Amino acid sequence: MVRLNGILAAGVLSFLVLTGCNDTNKPAASDTTTPPAATSASDTKAADTPATDTKSSTDTKATDAKTPVDAKAGFASLQEVTSSVQKSVEAGKFDDAKKEFEKFEQAWGQVEDGVKAKSADSYKQIEEAADKVSDSLKAAKPDKAKTTAAVDALSKSLDTYAKSVK
Repeated sequence: MVRLNGILAAGVLSFLVLTGCNDTNKPAASDTTTPPAATSASDTKAADTPATDTKSSTDTKATDAKTPVDAKAGFASLQEVTSSVQKSVEAGKFDDAKKEFEKFEQAWGQVEDGVKAKSADSYKQIEEAADKVSDSLKAAKPDKAKTTAAVDALSKSLDTYAKSVK
């Protein structure tokens, strides 16, 4: 019986340790030691770091997306990138458009939670429009008219949301 109690105690202790290691609320060690240059959308969503960590970033747009000033700056960045994507598509430079759209996806990752919190409908419209642009650009031979229409729809969705939060 004493032996069983020891085994149960060790089992419970092991369970608690493993549960603590799987805590998603804590930033991973790599999130605090990796330089901010690695800014993928999943990194910015997963890391719930204090504002002081993001302000030390070399990317001035990587600030706390929940503050209104930062959201506006983030949206200005999104609109600029969308304009760049549109120019590249109109010039038939789809490789450049793909690179520019990657910048959009990174910037969107920084503000999307704030948009979703303020307007689920706008969030859905922007996500759907961005997916259409992404799909169009990923085609083996992107269709200029289809891609232009997708980028226009994305730009209009961004403008609509930006006007609604002013």
